[in-house]
Amino acid sequence: ADGTAPQEWELPHVRIVVWRHPPIVWQIMIVFYLNWQPAVNVFFSPTSLIIPALVFRLPVVVAVMDFVSFIFSNIHNRKAVFLERLFMKKALVRSRYIIAISEHTKKDAIRLFKIPSNKIVVTYLAADFNGASQKKVNFEYSKPIILHIGTLEPRKNLARLVVAFASVKKRTP
Repeated sequence: ADGTAPQEWELPHVRIVVWRHPPIVWQIMIVFYLNWQPAVNVFFSPTSLIIPALVFRLPVVVAVMDFVSFIFSNIHNRKAVFLERLFMKKALVRSRYIIAISEHTKKDAIRLFKIPSNKIVVTYLAADFNGASQKKVNFEYSKPIILHIGTLEPRKNLARLVVAFASVKKRTP
């Protein structure tokens, strides 16, 4: 954790380690910790590929959103392209399982890195609210809004979305 963990996490079988260091320092520390700490049984990495690529002592599970650094490297962040090209394949090969967010991502992993399909589990980024308790949130806005949750990157083409929204707004009262 990089902050204070919720109190409900304080359980007998849970150990919380807090390190407040710059990302590269933290990542090096966690690699050493995972490789030489016998109390850890599995490491799940929802975002970083650096740590899974360098951990050799325990099983690793990674989540993969896309392969933009390989497919559209010319329009992606240069630092991300460099790091993903350096660590992606090793992380995928070393992982016990890979969680892909779509069938397309799974097919890309197989095509780009020759990962066996039985190693990849597709888990869609959506919630199933059937039977779950739902809390209605009331947003009171007098005008239509666009809500974007994600990174601001040119490849997301958000400028085009704003222009399109303005165009529709001119034609629609």
